[in-house]
Amino acid sequence: LLEMAHKGVYGLVTDINGKPAGNATIAVEQGKTIRATSAGEYWRILPPGKHLLTAEAPGLEMEKFEVEVKDVLIRHDFKLKTCHDQDITQSIIMRGTGRVRIAVVGIGSGCTGGLRSAAELPLNLKETSLGLIS
Repeated sequence: LLEMAHKGVYGLVTDINGKPAGNATIAVEQGKTIRATSAGEYWRILPPGKHLLTAEAPGLEMEKFEVEVKDVLIRHDFKLKTCHDQDITQSIIMRGTGRVRIAVVGIGSGCTGGLRSAAELPLNLKETSLGLIS
C-alpha cells in the first residue's frame, strides 16, 4: 500500500485566472469521486493503467483529462473556463407563428448561470413561456 502512494495523479483545480476552485469534484471513470481542498488541491492514488478524470466546479465548465499511470506520481492542473465566457447576448430572430420551444441538453451541473440569464432575457412575443429546468 505504501508503494501505491507514489502512483497516481495530483494537482490543482483553478479557474482560467488561477483562482482556486475550492471543493471542486474530480471523478475517476470506474472509480470514486473525490473533492479538492478549499485551496483547489487534489490527489488520487490510482493503479497502473489508463484513467479518465473529470473535474467540475460550480460556475465553471467541466474538463476531462486522460492519464496513463505507470510507476510515478503524475501532476495535472485543471484550468476550468467560466461558464459565462460564451456571448449569450447575440440577437435571436424568430419568424413565423406558434409556440417556440427550445431544449438545451448536455450542460454541466455547475453551468446554469448563463442559461438562467438567457432564460430571463425579455422577448416580445404574444405567447412567451421560457424557463430553466435545473
